Amino acid sequence: MKRIPRATQPVRRHLSWRNSVLMMMVCGIGWLAFDYRIDHLPEAKSEQPKVDFGEVERFESSRKRNPNDSQSAFIDSSQMEATLSAMTHDQLMDGKTQTLISSWASAHPHDAKKWVLEMGNAQLRQPLAQVVALGIAKTEPRMAAMFVVNDFLPGNQQDESLVAVVGEWAKRDPNLVAEWLLEFPHDSMGGSAINAFVSTWADQDSKAAGVWLSSLPPSPFRNTGLVAYINSVRRFDEKLAEEFVALIELHR
Repeated sequence: MKRIPRATQPVRRHLSWRNSVLMMMVCGIGWLAFDYRIDHLPEAKSEQPKVDFGEVERFESSRKRNPNDSQSAFIDSSQMEATLSAMTHDQLMDGKTQTLISSWASAHPHDAKKWVLEMGNAQLRQPLAQVVALGIAKTEPRMAAMFVVNDFLPGNQQDESLVAVVGEWAKRDPNLVAEWLLEFPHDSMGGSAINAFVSTWADQDSKAAGVWLSSLPPSPFRNTGLVAYINSVRRFDEKLAEEFVALIELHR
């Protein structure tokens, strides 16, 4: 093998060192340029679903003018479902969104009920089911009450929702609520329901509420209603309240 003359070896080493330095400089500049491009890339903008709250206002105005017209629905149900399904957890829990859901449930109760029951996230489904139930109660109160009774998990949330729905229903048609309650199981949830119903009805028509309570056979269920009635009428008719206190004492 031919040997390199000693005189040229330092030159070769010098060139090799210089080439290495140049290569390092080129690589460094390349990485700097790459980092710059990465840092200055435009941020990806997530498309947020757009909500037409004007549509809600139009529906609510129509509902107030025609409280018994459950078909006066401006809200596009299929579009609403697609919009809500694209929302994040935080967006769905936002107060304005829940107003939107409630109005949608008032306009399209069956669609809203189906949507919330099919929701996979149980932690999200439970509070939104309450919103849907209260929305349905504005136009289809009996359906809302049965929704709470049949589809909610037993517990405080079910009791609270039933109280709210029955209270809303009592404002619209107390006689129908009275008939429905007589068919309702007289358990703790039934006690919550009659409490909410009588409290609302006594404020509206204390005489009619009192006559209905007096017609019920003596039972813990009736006593629960009597206590609610007494607490309501005592604020404006102490004498009437005392008469019903005596009725409770008579049938203890």
